[in-house]
Amino acid sequence: MSTNQPLTSHGTHIAWVDFLRILACFLVVVAHCCDPFVGSFDGTFNFKSAVFWGSLVRPCVPLFAMISGVLLFPVTMEMGAFYSKRLKRVLIPLVVWSLVLPLLYFGYFAAGVHTASPNIVMDNYTWSATVGKLYTFLFNFNYDTTPLWYVYMLVGLYLFMPIMSAWLTQAKRKDVKIFLGIWVFSMTLPYLQMLAPALGYEGNYGNMGILGVCDWNPYGMFYNFAGFLGYMVLAHYLAKYPLAWSWKKCSPSLFPSSWSALPSRSSASWKRRSASPANIPRLRYAGTSPASTSS
Repeated sequence: MSTNQPLTSHGTHIAWVDFLRILACFLVVVAHCCDPFVGSFDGTFNFKSAVFWGSLVRPCVPLFAMISGVLLFPVTMEMGAFYSKRLKRVLIPLVVWSLVLPLLYFGYFAAGVHTASPNIVMDNYTWSATVGKLYTFLFNFNYDTTPLWYVYMLVGLYLFMPIMSAWLTQAKRKDVKIFLGIWVFSMTLPYLQMLAPALGYEGNYGNMGILGVCDWNPYGMFYNFAGFLGYMVLAHYLAKYPLAWSWKKCSPSLFPSSWSALPSRSSASWKRRSASPANIPRLRYAGTSPASTSS
């Protein structure tokens, strides 16, 4: 792929980026259609099918992160100007919807609507509880605003992009490949943490974190390499150094890469102790604190 075409900041669309946006949106819809069946955890065919298809379409969010990497790297403006331009585009909607959605939920149930969802606790939809949600979004999203988790994550990426961009501008190709190699390894840590007890690992002080993670240190050895930032760097790398791959070479690796999510997703589904707000099984990552989990 080539990005020699003017970017959207110049008023011109890149056709294949627009296509990826449409594809990512479609995959998000499919993923959320699977979630109610995954949330049942009853071991039926519907549950297993939803785990399979839900895992298959999980590249949706990484695709959005990669699109941002293609369009925004390298950052050519000053850090303050970049923050002013990018953050106001996401912080304003974050604040607005963090206020609107709890009010809509309150109005919905105040109108007398009943639900059979086990995740809905009506005590959380009184007026006093709703008022609390109108300011606690400063700490994190809640059940009503679950989709906004992505915006919190995106703000973090925007904050780090100018710093990473300064390195990417002068880094040699082999240096970026080394970073990406460490990043890819960091994504295997959830599997390593799942395997460790079978190899005799008993944790420390009751904490099953690995590679430095413990009760007083949630930041493991590879913490600073993990996360969605790697997808942005990968996208920048692929745009700058396009792979001379044909569909014949790409297709054999496409489905196995998606299927790699199946073991962790199904295992986490069976071991999950309580329902998450989005009805998505949660998997504890090696680079997080004992109390934090990731969908």
